[in-house]
Amino acid sequence: MSTQASEALRLANALVAVNRRDADAAERLAEAADADEEVLVPLSEDRETPMAMGDDTDPRFLVAFTSLDRVRHAMPDAPPVGVVGVRQVLGWAVRFATPVRLDATSPAEIRVSPEAAAALAEGRAVPDVGALARGARYDPPRAEVAVPDLPPPSDALPAHHVPTYGTAWRPGTIELDGQLDPAEAERRHEGGEPYVALIPREDRAPVMVEITAERITSRFLDAVGRDDLVLNFVLRDGILFHDELAMKNFDEGAPANAPSSVQVLRCEPDGTQRIWMSDPLGGGQTIDQHDVDVAGHWEPFPAFGRYDGVMNLNR
Repeated sequence: MSTQASEALRLANALVAVNRRDADAAERLAEAADADEEVLVPLSEDRETPMAMGDDTDPRFLVAFTSLDRVRHAMPDAPPVGVVGVRQVLGWAVRFATPVRLDATSPAEIRVSPEAAAALAEGRAVPDVGALARGARYDPPRAEVAVPDLPPPSDALPAHHVPTYGTAWRPGTIELDGQLDPAEAERRHEGGEPYVALIPREDRAPVMVEITAERITSRFLDAVGRDDLVLNFVLRDGILFHDELAMKNFDEGAPANAPSSVQVLRCEPDGTQRIWMSDPLGGGQTIDQHDVDVAGHWEPFPAFGRYDGVMNLNR
């Protein structure tokens, strides 16, 4: 998979606002649609028309994503992906009378009906944003697995790991948007609201840790702010499980959203693992493994300001 699209940050933030039922969510979503940021859309075999998907609850729908990471998480089989403006996706929803799920399977997912798509495409706000919010968190079927007892997170905080906080990471940089003081960041942590921590490290580029109530993502940055190593953790039965690792290679001078190759490892608590590796032509190959030892993948949800556990690479 290869794309030059930049992450649709305004749209991504609007989706989060919709799911939080923010007072200005309708206006932010309308503004994001009007800005027509580029999104990533899975394509059919002809690599031109959008892929129609479906399940028992949604017989037919389209999907679009604001970032490459969202695609990897939702679609580990990695179909061909196109880059289009979000207004074109809304137009497809109207034309085909088909709902579209933006950032499907993520905590920020919204489901846009053809009627709502028509309003957004015309620059109008959707009055009832609650009708767009994803509602119950995505929880794919899985085998029953015994969750281990873990010690509480450590209170030890190395001096060189004192974080700074913000509301979002600015991809391709070592900078935060929406600076937060520690007191406000701690309030968000305790209240389950999303925030980001930038963790400095001695003699190395920092780590960007994105915290929500249900998922934590640790991005190991290089000197120019590209996330060449990404760890994802999802909350299961009150404990974090390390379910995905992404490793990216970049050509010299390449932007953060254009890795030359990607390898993604996705694990389940039952020991199944899927490895996806890209190839230079934009495709990839998938390897399935079983009986993988995942005992080291469990992690207590970190206390505020203490993120060493979700930065641990020795698993």
